Amino acid sequence: MSYKPTTRTRLPNVITPGVAGISWIDLSGRRHNHVISRETGAMAMSGAQQLRKSYNGPSSRAMQGLYWSAATGRHHWHESLLESRAMLYAEYRGMVADLLPQPLQLTFEDSTTHIPDILVTRPDGGRTLIDAKWPAALSGFAAVSDATAKAAATLGWDYEIYTGLPGAAETNLEWLSAFRRPDLTPPKEVRSTVFGIVGRGARLGDVLENAAPLSSPHVFRMLWDQDLQLDLSSPMSLETVVWTNPAMTNPAPLNPVHPSRGAR
Repeated sequence: MSYKPTTRTRLPNVITPGVAGISWIDLSGRRHNHVISRETGAMAMSGAQQLRKSYNGPSSRAMQGLYWSAATGRHHWHESLLESRAMLYAEYRGMVADLLPQPLQLTFEDSTTHIPDILVTRPDGGRTLIDAKWPAALSGFAAVSDATAKAAATLGWDYEIYTGLPGAAETNLEWLSAFRRPDLTPPKEVRSTVFGIVGRGARLGDVLENAAPLSSPHVFRMLWDQDLQLDLSSPMSLETVVWTNPAMTNPAPLNPVHPSRGAR
């Protein structure tokens, strides 16, 4: 069996030396090279081609594959399972209108380059760059992450480094993500019933037992949508206490992401 090596499309920096630039290739194959600025950050990038492609092999330390996003209705390439989990957590936080893997190259003032792992376009039209790194790799990534944070801030984007979720949160999210499907959106009457059962707090087992028949998937969907909340970092069971989210807003991150120092 033959294996393909990692390939990377290197985009030459045509920007003035010493000036930070951003480059990408659109669907038509046209190459874009621009100075990093707020104006560039507002440019359309939908469909930017993936610049770095890797393949599973006998010496591969990562697991490449496809992540299915309910928010986009499409599959998205990931270079590692950590990148896949970063996409999942971004979707759980309500951040995702579109996902692009390795879509652009940043060229810094010292002429070094970096291809961030994920570009997220948010429902509000804003953008977030995400790099997925295990905690042990952060010290060796500091210079690149600082330069990326600075570039993102200049573009008017946010920047995060995803390092994994604490405790049982990852397992809980993987379970809840099974209920993202559009056909599991709870009807209004089911939502009202569940909210009435939960009140200010109730055991998950009691909610499932007392909700409308066959509505268990809707309860888990409400947990995914965060209409209902729980302690995501503790193992989920029938004893887990859930409560309503009065503001229907996303909770603070569980510290798996490190917002950049240079971000807005």
